[in-house]
Amino acid sequence: MRVAVVGTGFISTLVAPKIARWGYTVTDVVSTPRSLAKAQELAGPLGARAGCDYDAVLAREDVDAVYLGIPNDLHHDYAMRALKAGKHVIL
Repeated sequence: MRVAVVGTGFISTLVAPKIARWGYTVTDVVSTPRSLAKAQELAGPLGARAGCDYDAVLAREDVDAVYLGIPNDLHHDYAMRALKAGKHVIL
């Protein structure tokens, strides 16, 4: 499974490496523009791309699922967008 990690907070920094250790591919780390440097730092060791365009990640065929490491009040919107794009969602 190919997973995009959304968010660069503490939980994402813990979960993203575990996703890779479990045998899945982390394809992207998606952040806000102000956290792009953190996304690049997290993505680098995983061989993932870093960026700020969630919709572009959802449109890509090499992403099967998204892990939402973002504040709970954002989960509904981001999860629904991912589901409508045909992606699995991990909360």
